[in-house]
Amino acid sequence: MEKTFSAVVRFNQVIALVMEHAFYNPDTFVIITADHETGGLSRDEKGEFYYTRTSHSGADVPVFAYGMNAELFDNRTIENTQIPKAIAHMMGVTDFGNNDEFTSLLKHK
Repeated sequence: MEKTFSAVVRFNQVIALVMEHAFYNPDTFVIITADHETGGLSRDEKGEFYYTRTSHSGADVPVFAYGMNAELFDNRTIENTQIPKAIAHMMGVTDFGNNDEFTSLLKHK
């Protein structure tokens, strides 16, 4: 469990550095998410952490965005396949996969 804790601390440090860069460089777009959720992190009566699952769950994962057009990701549940389509659209790419899915993302803004 110490390795997991250490990894989370390092990840938070990276996020802090990236956010500092984005703050001083307003043309930077930051998106943070996970490819899946495994869940089941629990603590026993001795205070020891353990996982109750050994595989992916179907739970939603959060998407955090900062910068221009970040509002596309605010307070909503979206399919993870829409994330790269939204980023491609923000970069002016119009022929990236099925744009119908991304258009539905914009309609539910």
